[in-house]
Amino acid sequence: MTQLQSFISLINLSIKAKKGFFIILKTKFILQLVKLLIRHKYLIGFKQCSADKTKIIVFFKFNFKQSRSVIVSCTQISKFSRPVYLKYGQWTSDNTSLVVLSTHRGLLTQIEAEHYKIGGLLLFKLI
Repeated sequence: MTQLQSFISLINLSIKAKKGFFIILKTKFILQLVKLLIRHKYLIGFKQCSADKTKIIVFFKFNFKQSRSVIVSCTQISKFSRPVYLKYGQWTSDNTSLVVLSTHRGLLTQIEAEHYKIGGLLLFKLI
């Protein structure tokens, strides 16, 4: 299982269990991903585990009026055996979800990629 697959499965499992956090192995890719989702207000934050320094605890943002997570589900788009690439201007705009791309500028959302007029590898979609 890749880092992205484990990240997505932990998000989905935490949402189903109605937990406000999950623990994942700390890598450079995961930190970039978590910081991107914090910047777009899908996650609250993260902190390093006190017991194991190689892991981090990631905290969800909750909608307290409906007592559920802001993230409803997370779907992986590109697989290792079947990558999906998009060129600039090839995607449709969807305001209800956040699409994360891997580009030569790093991890970007669809909106940021449109701003820079670049395409990239579609990683996953948050609803």
